[in-house]
Amino acid sequence: MKIAYQKIIALIPGLIFFFTAQCQPPASKPWRMTFHDEFSGPVLDASKWSLGFGWGMNSGAFSEINLPENVYIEDSSLVIKVDTIPGGTGWYSGAINSRNLFAQRKGYFEARIKMAPGLGLLNAFWSKPVSDAWPPEIDFAEILGRNNTVDAFFTLHYTPGHIQSGGQWKSPVSLAADYHVYGFEWSDKDFVWYVDGIERRRTSDGYKAITDWNEAFYLMFNVHVACKAQGCSDWTGTPNASNVWPSYMKVDWVRVYEIDNSLSTSINNRVSGEEFPEGIGINVGANAANSSGLVSTVKFYADEVEFGESLAAPYSAMFNPSAPGRYKIIARVFNEDGTGFTSSAPVFITVSDHLHENLIINPEFDMEKAAWELQNTSPYQVSFSIDQTGSLSGVNSARISVTNGGSSLSNARFFQKMYVENGKKYLLSFQASSSVNRKTMLSVRSSDVPYNHKLSIFDLTSQPKTFQTSFDCTKTDFNGLFEFSVGSTNAEILIDSIVLVESTLNSIPNERSNREQLFIYPNPASSKINVSTLQIFQDWQHYCILSPAGKVFLTGWIDSANPEINIEKLSPGIYFLKYESYEGDLYGKFLKN
Repeated sequence: MKIAYQKIIALIPGLIFFFTAQCQPPASKPWRMTFHDEFSGPVLDASKWSLGFGWGMNSGAFSEINLPENVYIEDSSLVIKVDTIPGGTGWYSGAINSRNLFAQRKGYFEARIKMAPGLGLLNAFWSKPVSDAWPPEIDFAEILGRNNTVDAFFTLHYTPGHIQSGGQWKSPVSLAADYHVYGFEWSDKDFVWYVDGIERRRTSDGYKAITDWNEAFYLMFNVHVACKAQGCSDWTGTPNASNVWPSYMKVDWVRVYEIDNSLSTSINNRVSGEEFPEGIGINVGANAANSSGLVSTVKFYADEVEFGESLAAPYSAMFNPSAPGRYKIIARVFNEDGTGFTSSAPVFITVSDHLHENLIINPEFDMEKAAWELQNTSPYQVSFSIDQTGSLSGVNSARISVTNGGSSLSNARFFQKMYVENGKKYLLSFQASSSVNRKTMLSVRSSDVPYNHKLSIFDLTSQPKTFQTSFDCTKTDFNGLFEFSVGSTNAEILIDSIVLVESTLNSIPNERSNREQLFIYPNPASSKINVSTLQIFQDWQHYCILSPAGKVFLTGWIDSANPEINIEKLSPGIYFLKYESYEGDLYGKFLKN
């Protein structure tokens, strides 16, 4: 999650948030549900499941005995009960499978499960081909009951012979204490495992062997007691007096999806980087289509929380943000029976509270390179690109590749134009990392006279870190630069979440600067901007639009009933709006794209 850059936020190191989720398949692909069971009936649905495994009631791998009565529905969950045989001669357990009832090749498989704890227990959500040949085998999730039930294994078994590729993840909490969602994606190129919607393993090991098998795979749930006549597995441990019997695996639901390319949707009236004032509703519209049928509904989400639904074209919903911040907006279109959906590409918008407007344009690189420039002195070689894979805190980060930086930091400069005002205190913050330990210099300076408002040296390492500092401005500068000096040591540098805000910590509580009384939205804009001010509008207010160097490009009057300015004739770039108020001139900054 990216930092909400309207306010400088202190992060608490080491704090881990871990929650159980009602997950869905990865939203970047169009999915259609092909199978599900919510286990809401009084008994196990015989049209979807058989007792035992695909090849028989007991596995043969271990000595537990599966009983029909150890599998039942309770409180809308499947329950698999594991217990000792009276007299201590072994263990009873249970299993279910979907062979001859449901199977699928490729797609997304997920289940919400509360695991059975205890030494010797192996909880399994897994799959085999309908021919019951072995290998191959796909283990969506194997959870050991030992060690407080925190050890999860994600394993593939495949040919030739028997090759095994496994991955382990250790949960920060017991997986027997609550339900968690275990997901597995079999895509067109690799296999991916998820827990509670977070990727835990990805591999292409065995992909060709398993996919070329060209069979659908059926589902199984069971709990092994991993013991045989000669003893128990060292991997799972041996049941002892610490085990509490009976122990239970509980499955809340299971769902399977396949790719459905008939659905399409896109946000059609918002673009990433737009900025809006707090307290207004933001209309979000979408295009939606289903090439193989009808659209049942389009739902709209902000940070994965639904804020609206539209049942008929034109599809739209009103977003009323609860607080300032940065929001990820998506639309999802659902097919006629609601079993399939696809999501739009995300759009990132910002809601500002006026008092803490970020003076940096495109601070999180949602608009890729807009407003940022890189200059390096020959013969030094430094490049600027947008990184979408190693991003520090969200979708995009700036990647500065220094391949020949020479010996001086000033050999390469990464900057954008900005302005600061005399008498203001400013807070600044950014996130950064470097492939090797090195320094960078951050300066807020004038571009036309040798004057620095602020100059700081920061040590970058491979660990992403948030850097913060502040300064008092003693000179108004409408032609300033916010600049990183990135020459010298060769490295791959990532920079993100850049914040420059006016501080009101030392000001009179109700006092607002000229900058804080003017707000321009959307920002950036391509054709029109709206002007909002905390002052009372007169019927008409005069304005002019200037370049950072002070050249006037547009002048006119703003109508209080329709405070809109047409900027279609402006070339793309950064501009200042001067608003001539009866309480004094107000200034704002915007980006024309």
